[in-house]
Amino acid sequence: MKKWFGVAFGDAMTAAAREHIHVLRGLLRTFHLLEKPGEFLQDRRIRWTIYRYMLRGRRRNASRRLQKGPQREEMLERIAS
Repeated sequence: MKKWFGVAFGDAMTAAAREHIHVLRGLLRTFHLLEKPGEFLQDRRIRWTIYRYMLRGRRRNASRRLQKGPQREEMLERIAS
């Protein structure tokens, strides 16, 4: 149960960070060691946004984790231009 919650919370946090700038900024403050790990979760707005994404369901949030990138040919065209 603890492992499931951790993965579900991580998926929700990732999905929320892609769509809400205040969640992304909180994550980046921790990532760049500007504050203690997890301290951004003290902000109620960030915490409630992540909980709201958890209510959407893990399957829906996990699909946001995977993003298709460009095909090889398309990438080479982008680099060449």
